[in-house]
Amino acid sequence: WNNFFLGGLAWFYTGVYWMLVWLFAALFQALGIHAIQRVISKPSFIFITTWIMAGVGVALAKEHAQIISTLRTISSTLCRSLTPLLVVIALSFVATLPFTGLAPLWATKWASSILLSLLLSILLFVNAVFQDGEETAPYGPFLRRGLEATLMAMPILVGLTLYSVNLRILQYGFTPERYYAIVFAIVLGGYSVGYAWSVVKAGSVWLGNIRRFNVALSVVVLGLAFALHSPLMDPLKRSAEDQERRFLNGTVDVNH
Repeated sequence: WNNFFLGGLAWFYTGVYWMLVWLFAALFQALGIHAIQRVISKPSFIFITTWIMAGVGVALAKEHAQIISTLRTISSTLCRSLTPLLVVIALSFVATLPFTGLAPLWATKWASSILLSLLLSILLFVNAVFQDGEETAPYGPFLRRGLEATLMAMPILVGLTLYSVNLRILQYGFTPERYYAIVFAIVLGGYSVGYAWSVVKAGSVWLGNIRRFNVALSVVVLGLAFALHSPLMDPLKRSAEDQERRFLNGTVDVNH
């Protein structure tokens, strides 16, 4: 959480810097002097100065640790107060599915996006509430059971997400967006299994096994991030290969 806010403040600082730089260029461009606009538009200038200012932003943020601490406390408080609402949303959605069936969900055309958003929200809020697990359980028994039930429902939501994306892939083939969706769903599947296991394997610390899974899965996420930006798992390459295969197999007409 500290790193998150450090990065956020750094990029906010960088954004303000660019706002001033573009204002500077616009003012002189209005006077007919275009040299400044040409300089700041060069890729080398953008790359070098952006990262320099981001580094300065991190340094300034670290000098004011009390600001980071305050932001973390505020965020934790907000998440803690809104988590019960998220629990109600997630559990009511899962409980309603047997009565409505999956057809209305698939008919939205963006079922995977909805489900991924819900899963990411659960992941974010649970970690905001849990933090490092050193504090006492944040809720009473009733709310704790509700949050635990939500974690147990995560594998179901992951399964629905994978099925939804697979339906689109069978219909229209791979696209970079669907490729990313599959990868995200698989990663969230790892979290969902780990978090559900943390509920089942209760210890002295409430959901204490979350820490272990977070550390292990962070390594997996880092490895996937590198692989997705390499020829090994390049989404654009995989998408093109799949579309070519579908065309050569006669699955789809190139004119369509």
